[in-house]
Parts: sequence; structure tokens; C-alpha cells
Amino acid sequence: MATALTLGIEQQISTAVTNYFRRFRVLPPRGLTVSNTRVLTGAHSFETLLRAIIAEKSETDFVIVVHGHETGNGLFLKLATRGSAPAGSETTNEMLQILMNIEARKDPKTGKPLPDERTKTGLSDAEINRLIDLMKKVQAKKLDRVEFRGCNLGRNLTSVDRFRRFLGAQTFGAPKLHSFFGTFQMRAASGIMSAHTNTHQGTTITYPMTFAGSTAACCVGLNRDRKPVNGHLVAPDSTTLDAWIKVNFDPAASSGTDRTLPIHGLWEFPPRPANDPNPVDPDPRPLFPRRVATDGPNKGKNEYNMHVVYKP
Repeated sequence: MATALTLGIEQQISTAVTNYFRRFRVLPPRGLTVSNTRVLTGAHSFETLLRAIIAEKSETDFVIVVHGHETGNGLFLKLATRGSAPAGSETTNEMLQILMNIEARKDPKTGKPLPDERTKTGLSDAEINRLIDLMKKVQAKKLDRVEFRGCNLGRNLTSVDRFRRFLGAQTFGAPKLHSFFGTFQMRAASGIMSAHTNTHQGTTITYPMTFAGSTAACCVGLNRDRKPVNGHLVAPDSTTLDAWIKVNFDPAASSGTDRTLPIHGLWEFPPRPANDPNPVDPDPRPLFPRRVATDGPNKGKNEYNMHVVYKP
């Protein structure tokens, strides 16, 4: 069993994370079962996250949902907590390596932070030592699996390796793409397929799927960066609606009487077609956890799984 921790993300997204793991407890690709979600309060700092991991005394498996840098080099969390506010540089793989280097020097005279290290981290010696102490306490827990489900960390293999080593986890996984959680309106009704577009706001892309001749539509509203901010799922009948949920999230799930569905996926911006004389950017698309591609170069493969990177 694993605990999911959210920090530094919008309240509605934290709520979506909680609802998602309450309904769809098994997280691919490695089948981690999430039994509990904690929405962390306090300073949006890496120190807060470390303390939360330590506080889960018997837990060795974690899912961490925190905003990540587009480049994959780190998290949108300051390193430390100063008073009640976040302080220091943001938590990047470089900062983690600096902290690990300081700890590795051991000798009381040379083990102190160097001036350049103080400058780069933006921390005092006391704050640096506190983070190193927390690192040792987390490592003493001998974590088994840590799954990061913020954005992009898997794009940088150095980040994946250094976060794994800093936490002392046996395995650390992270996505190469933007990761999103949300809550979609959901409805099955006769005539809905021709009427649902009336509720679309701004740029909305519809992703249809057909089951035994009946089509369900997943519609995703995009922000200025063409990333998901809202959406809904519609179908002409509950059988088709349930088929969509089973294929994308859980073969044992159904819509029941619910009017909303908690959503999680990775968001892909496909590359431009090669050798196209007038190339245009293809529409971005969601990669839901259970979905297997039915066409294209990845036919028969789970593309969500393909975009999560592990160390080791």
C-alpha cells in the first residue's frame, strides 16, 4: 500500500487527486496501490515534503504530486522552510547533489558548506544541516517505491537518479510528459452526442472512442499553453460510458449513478510529421493510464506506461 502526498498545487487539483485515488487505487505502470492521500499544508518547500514522508512512520511506498519544471530539472518547491515561509533556491537535481556532496565530506572542518554552495542554495548553514538531517531520516526509512506524478521530471534522467538517491528509494519513477488530474462532468443520454458541444468553452478538443458501434466522447478544454483545464465525458448510453471508463481506467469500474469522474493522465504534444512540406503541430492528446493504442506506430502498446521513466 502507498500514500499519495500533494503539495503546492491548487486546491481543486488536490481534491481531484484525492478523489482519483479513492476510486482508481492502482497506479500503473508498476501496479502501486494507493490507500491514502494527504494534502499537505504549511510552507511549499521540499522540507515540508520530507517531513511528511518521515511522519508516515510505517509507509515505504509513496506517490508524490508536485508541480515540476518543464525541463525536468526539478520541482516548483523552495528547498527549506524559514519561519513559516518557503526559502532558498528551488528544488532541482543540482541542489540535491550539493546537499549530498556536503554530507559526503564528513570531516567536521571540511564538511561545512562552501561559500559557493551557500550562494547556490540560498540557505544558511543551519538550514542546510537541517535538510541533510531530514535526508538521513528519510533514507533510514528504506523507501521501496516512489512514484512522482507531477510534470516532466522523467525528461531528465539525472533528476530521476538524484531524487532517488536523495530519498534512498529502491525505485523512483517519473513521467516524461505533463501530468494532470481533474474532475470531468459525465453523462449518458439519448441525443447528448449532438448537444454536448454547446457547453464547450474556449479551445476544446474532442477525443471519440467507439465500442460495438456506439461512440463516447471525451472533450478536453485547454488553456493558453494548450494543456487541460476542464472536460467532460458523454455517451448515448451507460453501456458505452462504462466501456470508456473500463478501457481507460479500470476494467472493473462503471459510472454507476455518479455525474462526475476523477481523471488522471499524461498530456502528449505529438511531434510534427516528418518530411511534411507544410508542417503543423498536431493536436495534443491525453494518455490515460489503462488505454492501449489501437492504431499508429504504438498500436497494441500502453502509451502511458511508455512515458514513465524509472531508476533503476
